[in-house]
Amino acid sequence: MELKTRRIVQVAVTQSPSDEWTTQQLREATPWGKGPKYLLNDRDSKYGIRFSSVAAGSGIAELRTPYRAPQANGVCVRFMGSLRRECLDHTLILHGKHLQRMVKEYTIYFNQDLPLSWLLHSSIEFLRYHFWVYEITYSGEIVH
Repeated sequence: MELKTRRIVQVAVTQSPSDEWTTQQLREATPWGKGPKYLLNDRDSKYGIRFSSVAAGSGIAELRTPYRAPQANGVCVRFMGSLRRECLDHTLILHGKHLQRMVKEYTIYFNQDLPLSWLLHSSIEFLRYHFWVYEITYSGEIVH
């Protein structure tokens, strides 16, 4: 998840996350060297040596949350709770591909169709384009 915009960048499902699996997810989330400056993760063993070496090779600095402090990664914890409450609790999951499809569809909803997602786009250019925002300067001129 990109914290500034709350946009989900990569989702995947597995029965047993491992160092190799999370490393592959990092590679898929950061193609062609395009990646974040920092990566926040907890101290789980699934973020092992391979994961750290790929992150360092991509120029991403890893930030680890403190022990027993889920609030340090609260935005992602809230997303996972929303995914579970709003989507998965109301669905009978048949198999792994079904779960993957449900998670991807919820992610699309979360990124694009969330009712208050326009609040995330706080730039004045976005507001001008979508809501015809006018600015009044100190001299009294109206600027569109």
